Amino acid sequence: MMKYEVYVPGITEDDFDITLKIKAKSWIDALKIGLNRLGEDAKLIKNLMIDIMDDESIHVTETINNRVFRIKELVEAKPVDKDKSATYPPKEEKPVVEAKPVVEAKPIGKDKSATYPPKEAKPVVEAKPIMEAKPVGKDKSATYPPKEASKEKSLKSRFAQHFDIEDEVKVKTDTTQKIKLGREVVQKKIDVEEILSDLYFDIADIDKEKNIMNAMEIVMDLTMKYMDSESGSVYLVDLDKNDIIFAAIRGPKAEALKKLNLRIPMGMGIVGFCVEENVSIAISEVNRDPRFYRAISQKLGYPTYSILSIPIYKNGRVYGAIQLINKKSSNKFTSEEVSVVDYIANHAADYLERKYNKF
Repeated sequence: MMKYEVYVPGITEDDFDITLKIKAKSWIDALKIGLNRLGEDAKLIKNLMIDIMDDESIHVTETINNRVFRIKELVEAKPVDKDKSATYPPKEEKPVVEAKPVVEAKPIGKDKSATYPPKEAKPVVEAKPIMEAKPVGKDKSATYPPKEASKEKSLKSRFAQHFDIEDEVKVKTDTTQKIKLGREVVQKKIDVEEILSDLYFDIADIDKEKNIMNAMEIVMDLTMKYMDSESGSVYLVDLDKNDIIFAAIRGPKAEALKKLNLRIPMGMGIVGFCVEENVSIAISEVNRDPRFYRAISQKLGYPTYSILSIPIYKNGRVYGAIQLINKKSSNKFTSEEVSVVDYIANHAADYLERKYNKF
């Protein structure tokens, strides 16, 4: 379990912001705990724009209310083990004192505690029968039920016990704090309506394909056509083995990646997290943070700077994901680009639902 400091802003200016110190398995678990502490359903947050800052803190922007959460891992300093055999400062050596001669022991005198002649023993008194114990009366000093601790303290302790919250600071919403968080506004934005209009006709090609893997190739081609990305992949979930496989790959390392024939465990890496949590993620400056899984990138010798990962989801089932790596014109994928890829992913989910359910 790691320890994180999580800043959760209120939704409106009349709300409170809270900063929590939380023990959790990962930063996303810490964020969920923070949201639950405010009584919010973490599952409602579907699109996350993630920026890794210079100080390795994670700023997470959710697109519903445009709030920015800050999560920072707290690394506890390990206590320095003192050498118990050594003393600081070293004790001054005392001079050796010459031993005194041993004094000869004197003979022991009469034991004054004894009585002479011994006193006559008293006759043994017959034991009285044991009386039946009476029921103990109510202890008037105790109160029943016990006095309840203050409500606030009781609630806080229950939250702390359930959520591993070590500390909590609650303040009125600070608008100046919010300005310092999150990403800078990207000036160049895509025209979502125009792209979706063009996609409306192109995306029908997916439905014409009878083979699932060939259909996913079309999904990948359409995504790369309309997105400004170096590389991309379509993944499918293998429920039998509880992992994820590559269904289509594009980019400079596509052939090398195909030869690896990799299977990604559910929950592992960005795409594994995206599929397991059913959440869209756009991450900038991935190379700044070692917590993100980059085994594939290192194996291929292909550095990763930005990632966009969108689940292929329909009616309670996640079929896979579409992932883009390294935006060409910037190191940040935008919320508009999330919307376009999400549109393609939704159509892919419709296709897969029909194929898997045979209707």
